[in-house]
This record gives sequence, C-alpha cells and structure tokens, in this order.
Amino acid sequence: MKSVTKKESSRSLSIVASLTVVVGLGLFSVLDRASAAIDGSLFRLGWHALAYPGSTPNNSQSIRINGIDVSYRVQTIEVPLSEVWSHYAGNCGAKPTSSHPLAPVLRALAARGAVTDSQAYVACLDLARDDLASIVHLAGRVAETWDLSLLGSLRYVYARKDSADPSQTLVFAMWVDGPLSLRNFVVSEDIDVPGGDLVHVPRPVASHRVLSVRESSRALVVYRVPRGGPDALVRWYAERFRERAWHVVARSGHDWVSIDRSQLVVAEKETLTASVIASATEDGSSIVTVFESEAL
Repeated sequence: MKSVTKKESSRSLSIVASLTVVVGLGLFSVLDRASAAIDGSLFRLGWHALAYPGSTPNNSQSIRINGIDVSYRVQTIEVPLSEVWSHYAGNCGAKPTSSHPLAPVLRALAARGAVTDSQAYVACLDLARDDLASIVHLAGRVAETWDLSLLGSLRYVYARKDSADPSQTLVFAMWVDGPLSLRNFVVSEDIDVPGGDLVHVPRPVASHRVLSVRESSRALVVYRVPRGGPDALVRWYAERFRERAWHVVARSGHDWVSIDRSQLVVAEKETLTASVIASATEDGSSIVTVFESEAL
C-alpha cells in the first residue's frame, strides 16, 4: 500500500478507477482530517470485526454520524505500532473476490494509509466486487444514488503508540456495513446535514448544521453561524440556559471563559450537562459546537 500525506488526493486514476476512488476517498479525506481533530477518540459487523489477530477485542459500540450508523471499537494491544501498521496496511480491503488481472490494482487504489513514529492510520473501501465489469456497473450506481456501500464497506483504523510503554498500541477501528450515502456528508451554505438537533439545547439563530454525532446518552452538533461573533453567541446561550432554568457554571465571575481564542460556556440542569464552544472563522462566520450529555 502506498503511504500518503493528509493533503494528498487521488486524481491520477483510470476512467473506471476514478469513479471508484473519487467517490470513496473523498470521504476518506474527511475521516482523516477528523481523526486529527479528535485524536482518533470517537469512532457491527460482529464481535471480532477489525480486531487485531491474537488479541481479545472489546465489544463493539455504535454511533450515528450525520444519520449514518457507524460501529467502532477501541482496544490496547501489546504489539508495537510498526507491527500494527503492517498488519492493517496489508489486510485492509485486500482480499480479492475475483481472478481479474486488475483486481489487486483496484483494491490498492481503494485504500490509503500513513504512518509516523507515533501514530498511523489505514482507510479502505472493502470492495464487494473487484472485476472490471462489476466495478463499471457499481460505480455508475454510486454516481446515481450516492450510496458508497454499493461498491463496498468502509473500514478505518487509527493506531497510536503508548507513550508510557512503546510495546503497546492504542487501536481505534471504525466500520460501516449498512447504507452509506455521501450526500449525508456534503456541507452546503444553507442546508442542514442529516442527523437532527439536540433535544434540550437550542440551536443558534440563522445557523445551519454541519455535523451531527449521537451515541447513547451523548450528542454533539456543530453549526455554522454566518453572523454574530463568539462573544455574542456564548452570551446568547447563557441567556437561553437561564430562561430554561439551567444553572450556568460561572468561572471567575463570568458566564464563559476563553480557550485558544474560542469562548466556552457550560450549563447544568438535573442530570444534564451542556457545553458550548464558539469560534471565529477567517470568513467572518462562527462555528458553534454544542455537546449534551445525560448521567444515567
């Protein structure tokens, strides 16, 4: 498998492979940037899906991202990062389904990965078929429906060396085995992505939803707000919380605090906790991240 940087794109493909990978790897790029942003901490084929050979896997869990059902598992294994990378880089989506001479090439094009001294990732589309005629047909169906699962199942693995014990590696595996509409990940200026808003926390006025993540009693939603700076937004949230009988957690006499040029306000109500982070963007708009959790 060819190692690539996070900004590298797949454009030098044949006509058939272009349809295969341009559709699939656009999402891989999003996942790669997301893994850097959240440090690989959030992402059901079965109990042993994507488990490292010889290890005892934890049970998989489910999460919903922009209306798409995603499964994930986190485990620590007593194997160095280099061996983990070699295993997943060589096996992610590599099993052929046909004897077609282009099968290995098509599967290699449907995979991406990178490794450093401390971390690595592997992303692949485990193709349902890898003979040329099927790829042509299925790529056309994906272009019509935007459902990437028609081509194959998405697999993603993030691994990080244990800084305290280099012989151990933290492995985060994510996979999708159901429908995977790429439309759910298209961010536009005025249309919300699928997934819904939070139950107990309002959304900013004139905003549109760009990300929705839900897992059990926790949910996170990200909004883009074209007007209104971070200060005005956290002030608005503090007022809305008090109107709804929430307790705003004050810090040094203020309703919100500044963290790396972002503004944070936290509120509590009975078993609920809500956190709002507002950040300015270069184009003058603001990004508002709202996290809601409930103690069970």
